[in-house]
Amino acid sequence: MLIDCSVGIIAYNEESNIGLLLESLLSQKLSAISLREIIVVASGCTDNTVEIASSFLKRDPRIKILTQKKREGKASAINLFLKNSLSDIVVILNADLLLKEDTLQKLIEPFFEPKVGMTGGRAIPVDKKDNLMGFAANLLWELHHEISLKFPKLGELVAYRRIKDLNFPSDTVDDEGIVEALITGCGYAIKYVPQAIFYNKGVRYPSEFIRRRRNIFAGHLQLRHRTSYAVSTIDPKKLFVALFLRLFRIASKDFRNFFWTAAVVLLELSARILAIYDFYILKKDHSIWEVAKSSREVRYDKINFGNSSI
Repeated sequence: MLIDCSVGIIAYNEESNIGLLLESLLSQKLSAISLREIIVVASGCTDNTVEIASSFLKRDPRIKILTQKKREGKASAINLFLKNSLSDIVVILNADLLLKEDTLQKLIEPFFEPKVGMTGGRAIPVDKKDNLMGFAANLLWELHHEISLKFPKLGELVAYRRIKDLNFPSDTVDDEGIVEALITGCGYAIKYVPQAIFYNKGVRYPSEFIRRRRNIFAGHLQLRHRTSYAVSTIDPKKLFVALFLRLFRIASKDFRNFFWTAAVVLLELSARILAIYDFYILKKDHSIWEVAKSSREVRYDKINFGNSSI
């Protein structure tokens, strides 16, 4: 058997990383899986994202570029990709990521099992843990990993089967969450694949951290309100258990981790309270969020795509 997949890259002003991401996709080592097409959806880009992506067109005919004149939100960009892609298995990822050479293979392999409807990879932040915000980025994704091992929560890099009602309202914030709801509602299983590793980068400033987490949690609230489906990381009990176990592991390495963990908890709690205020009181639309500029200031360098070392 051979599985075809279409990859959709959602990009907004990603000139610093779009070339590296396309390189990492073209360097994927695949077996019994065919990468049919790579579609870059450039949503309202005002930098050189389109020009850099266009430089790859002659190199590989599988690469296509779709443009939106103005930024309409991730849901709108995904709908455009779904409308123009061909495969029954689609892969959605943000343009600020990089993949290991076997990431796509690991992400798609579970679809050989007919009951699997959606998969998601594991984020590894490139941020160093010797400062508060670098520690925060690593802690959040480590907690995400711990929870997802038992209660899958998929995000940033996902793959799923194309189902009949796979279309998003334009104001959708949590696109991965709504797919989880649709997929499970159709009787399929979702699967977290920790071997499908991708790299990302956190923010530098607490204000950006709160703004980003505020957007994400508002999306979770919107999803629960519209579908009655709740992603696993919205549950404070699951977070507390994962945090408790993680704290003992990291505290033995550096006592500062106790204080930094407390600071991250306060930042996250602040973001969640603000998101609740946004959703229930202000009725604020979070579908187009402000980009955290600091997460793009320092890019991935010294990349070796052969062994994915950073």
